[in-house]
Amino acid sequence: MVKGTKIAMLYLLPLAYSASFPGEKAKKPLPAVCPEQSGRAENLLQAAGKLAASGLTPEAVACGELAADAAPRSAQVAFQYARLLEEANRPEEALQQLHRAIQLKEDDAASWAALGSLLGKHARTDEAVEQAAQALQMAARIETKKGDNQQALLHTNELGLLYQRHERFEDALVVFQDAVKAAPNVGPLLNNVGNTLRRMRRMAEAAKAYRRAVKADPKQALYKYNLGITLQSMGEETKALKELYRAVKLKPELAEAHVRIAKMELKREPAASLRASTAALALQPRDSQHHYMLGEAHAELQAFEDALTAYRRSLTLSTSIFDRAEAFFCALHMEQFLCDWSHSARRAAQLPGLLAEELASLKEGHTPSIRPLQAILYIPGGALAEVTRKYAEYVQHATRDAAESLERAAGPRMPPVGGRLTIGYVSADFGNHPVGQLLQSIPGLHARSSFHVIVYALLPSDASPERLKVERECDVLRDVSALSDTDVARMIRADGVHILVDLMGYTRRSRAEIFGQRPAPIQVAYMGWPASTFAPYIDYIVADRVVAAPHLLPAYFSEKVIYMPHSYYANDYLQSSADIIHSTQTRNSIRAAAGLPAVGKGVVLCSFNQHFKLDAEIFDVWLNILHRAPSSVLWLLDWGGASCAALPAACCGFSTGGVRPAPCPQQRLVALQTARAVASDWGCVLRAPSSVLWLLDWGGHAVPHLKAELQAAGIAEERLVIGPVLKDRKQHLQRAGAADLFLDTISYNGHTSAVDVLWASVPFVTVPVEKMPTRVAASLAHALPCEELVVHSLRQYEDLVVSLATNYVWLRGLQSLVSDRKKDSPLFDTARWVRDLEQRLIHLWSLYSAGSPKSHVL
Repeated sequence: MVKGTKIAMLYLLPLAYSASFPGEKAKKPLPAVCPEQSGRAENLLQAAGKLAASGLTPEAVACGELAADAAPRSAQVAFQYARLLEEANRPEEALQQLHRAIQLKEDDAASWAALGSLLGKHARTDEAVEQAAQALQMAARIETKKGDNQQALLHTNELGLLYQRHERFEDALVVFQDAVKAAPNVGPLLNNVGNTLRRMRRMAEAAKAYRRAVKADPKQALYKYNLGITLQSMGEETKALKELYRAVKLKPELAEAHVRIAKMELKREPAASLRASTAALALQPRDSQHHYMLGEAHAELQAFEDALTAYRRSLTLSTSIFDRAEAFFCALHMEQFLCDWSHSARRAAQLPGLLAEELASLKEGHTPSIRPLQAILYIPGGALAEVTRKYAEYVQHATRDAAESLERAAGPRMPPVGGRLTIGYVSADFGNHPVGQLLQSIPGLHARSSFHVIVYALLPSDASPERLKVERECDVLRDVSALSDTDVARMIRADGVHILVDLMGYTRRSRAEIFGQRPAPIQVAYMGWPASTFAPYIDYIVADRVVAAPHLLPAYFSEKVIYMPHSYYANDYLQSSADIIHSTQTRNSIRAAAGLPAVGKGVVLCSFNQHFKLDAEIFDVWLNILHRAPSSVLWLLDWGGASCAALPAACCGFSTGGVRPAPCPQQRLVALQTARAVASDWGCVLRAPSSVLWLLDWGGHAVPHLKAELQAAGIAEERLVIGPVLKDRKQHLQRAGAADLFLDTISYNGHTSAVDVLWASVPFVTVPVEKMPTRVAASLAHALPCEELVVHSLRQYEDLVVSLATNYVWLRGLQSLVSDRKKDSPLFDTARWVRDLEQRLIHLWSLYSAGSPKSHVL
């Protein structure tokens, strides 16, 4: 050190002395020529400690340097000076002082431990980690030799944590387990054993270690929390929640436990989730994740406006790209659900950059923040493939070890017994769910001479007619709701399933991890997820030439396609709803009860799709239709929230003087020319005197807001009629027949709602785009067959609807076509659909048995 610096440092002594001896009058600086008179080194170190505690870090380091100069042969002073340098973020100088301390006193365990800790903190290579480990091991040996086993265990524990930080989990586990042998009932050691095993995904062993930690120290909330999250990962949610509630009872300020409870209670008990989110937020009001979970709880409780407020607040507070993306997509989805399109342009501009940044930051074993349903709605096709592939990579990463274990433990694949293929269907939706309703007859319609059918139900029975039918008509139904993914995969392998069908994809309650373990030689995706899985463990997807047109395959599908000859979309109407009759009397009765004009007195345009399928573009078209077809009314379902209030004036500000003409698109109405003569016999007028738009009420406060927006657009309030959602499916189908024309949504078609209205003899108008969920209605129309329902631009869509709404004869003719063609249509022939599928499954197995490469199946 240069002489000038030492002289300057002497002027710190009054501050140092006042820090060491508060109340004493500060002494004057001593002459620079007598540094040894500056006092004893220990007093200087005390002063440095006081300065550091007061936040005066540079002054504390300077004082420590004086102490080191005052006692150059003191290992303890060098050690303390090193700690001051470390606090000042001067690690290289701190390391020099620690090495100096060790040179002065080789058996100083504290210096070795500090050296190991500092080296470990800045280690970037395996060699650096080993140097840190050797220092910590030396500290432990010295303490053991002295007989201080407790201190030795602390150094050993730090060694294990060093390995753990650098993801050397095998080394960490050996260290911690050796420590536990020496001290079997030390809670922190047992907890660290659990932490390491959990990072290694050895969950059952981790839970055992945490239980021992809890037994060693029952009042330690952290151990109960760790046990809870481990049990959750094992699928034991009831036990997990019990431990988490015990943790917050012991330590109410444990915010992470409240958040975990909020996540777990979200689907089970939303009110409890809201309480837990609120508790976490009270502890950490600026944590973006707590606001996000509050939004989730509000959304589940159908407090949609509150949910949107919470998501937006989370978005404002988010700092990491992952939290920001999660809040962004949830806010976007809630805005869409509420039909609040005020942020649409800005969100659309932000989305590509945000998504690209998150995908670039994503590590192996993690999924994008955007949820599958959000992705399929809002992400363009090319990017959708990339995002979906990330979901599949996560599943493959999570199941890699289990898949290898299953392959090693299981015997050879069993050949068909008696020529029968064993087919397994996996879903959580066997019951009162659209998929369960549509597919309830499939298991029973399989030919038992060729197929043995096993159903794997991911949820317990809801005792619905659909669930009971499946249970009666399949060969075996296994309720696997309480089993882990690994146990289910083992069961499927033991059952000798040849072809395993995933009916869920990435939808809610799906368990793709079962398929990731490859329990069956052929694995097929169908129905629940209307897109490719982009999963290497899914071999085929059931589709048709409309939803999976050959030119779309390279960009939109990773699987080979099992092409059904008609629509891929199976249904059960012929078996379960053949008794529904739509007479004029019945239709008029329903219309009168709903406040709709009588048959022949007005055209009822309906859309029963949920609000998240609406967007500003299609609503713009609908408002255009209402202006151009003043005799029509819109009949919608109210899905809840403030949808109507938020519909922007930009979509509603049409001037009646600028109405475009309503040409009749002859090219889309070839078959209607023939129907005109039939319809004329009904004596119907060519122009309906009054008509309405009919939507359903899905809850919330949408209705008054929607009507207010219609009024702002200069459209009479009575042109919009809102109906309630009916839980009884037959009642819903009966009521659907009261409409005249169904208006499909474009960004995500009506799927079940579209086939519902066809069965009710109500035509629709749809525009297929590129993604599979935008092409399902077109698939239904082609299979009916009634291609007249399909147009190829929004302008054609608008023109066709206006033509039909203003030419009642043509509209009735189209209804007649749908009614006549559905009677013998392959679309509604479920038995025929099953036979077509069976032929293709048998072909798949022949390819597999012959060792042939996978290929599309026609």
